[in-house]
Amino acid sequence: SRDWSSDVCSSDLRVPASPTAATTAKGALHDGTWTSDAIQTNWGPIQVEMIVENGRITDVASIQYPQSRSRSLQISRYALPIYAEQVVSMQNARVNSVSGATQTARGFQQAVQAAIQKAS
Repeated sequence: SRDWSSDVCSSDLRVPASPTAATTAKGALHDGTWTSDAIQTNWGPIQVEMIVENGRITDVASIQYPQSRSRSLQISRYALPIYAEQVVSMQNARVNSVSGATQTARGFQQAVQAAIQKAS
């Protein structure tokens, strides 16, 4: 498993496209860059930018995320790249929560779902 900690920048959490991503269920998404509204969590807002190419999610970047406390930033830097990788791999908004980042997972899922709805 790749260590994402050295790749994370505090202003942009990105995951590269997975060549083995599953097909999106129920029709293709429209190509483009889709930005969710900011989803409020207990620890701060989460907003994502999702890129769709050839009807598939190829990239998800967290453009707003909890970072006002050092622990929130630590969790965001660790969990959000994992969640983004899961979205690209599975081609849907469902993510498996990382221990200690349940609120972040819920907010991230809602943000990705909002971006998917815009792309549909």
